Amino acid sequence: MVDLFEKAKDMVKWKAKPERVEINVKGIDRKTYLEFKAEATRRGMAVGKAVTEAMLSWLEKEQKRR
Repeated sequence: MVDLFEKAKDMVKWKAKPERVEINVKGIDRKTYLEFKAEATRRGMAVGKAVTEAMLSWLEKEQKRR
């Protein structure tokens, strides 16, 4: 089975720091994004950090399903 990280790594153009990447995400529901951003702000988090946490949570959940 192909490791999801390895597959994603091949699809991303890495910037100056390989541990961080800048991305553009298309097709996000505007209301959902604004609510997500507001919640991140309430928690004192940058949106990027909140998205990273959400991605890690989703990946962990998917790994447990297998």
